Amino acid sequence: MRWAAGALSLALMATAATAAGPEGVPAGQHGAFAVMTDGANPPKVCFAVAAPQASEAKGVERKAAFLYVSTWAKDGIKSQISVRMGFAPYKGSEATLFVGDETFKLFASGDRLYVADPVRELKLLEALKKGAKATVIATSEKGVRATDTYSLAGLGQALLAVAKACP
Repeated sequence: MRWAAGALSLALMATAATAAGPEGVPAGQHGAFAVMTDGANPPKVCFAVAAPQASEAKGVERKAAFLYVSTWAKDGIKSQISVRMGFAPYKGSEATLFVGDETFKLFASGDRLYVADPVRELKLLEALKKGAKATVIATSEKGVRATDTYSLAGLGQALLAVAKACP
């Protein structure tokens, strides 16, 4: 019975991932975060990904939004944080990510948001591991403000699974 529930969960993750956006091979679920790989053996890319628990973006046409923590094993990149907004933010604007009392500025590249400073990215990673939720606010090209709130439940376990899958 346990195996069947696990298989069903992985099948649902694969279906949701394909339909909703993050492409990859499911490698587990930890709280709000799915762990995915690129399917290579050994994996070259692994990531923890979560969809927002709440989203407010009236008047913005958008694709699915996701919070990623990615490892690019081949390139030696670990724990790269990005947020896919599902729309292109207003050119030249900064987005803001809040975790508890901490605020982090993000820059846009396409429909993704990133932390420019590696030191701030490490601080953000630590805040995400300790926090309960993260809120991202960005403005679309049409000037509409979008707010996405993510649960951080399971992120610590998901990051351990990512580190194991992509050492």
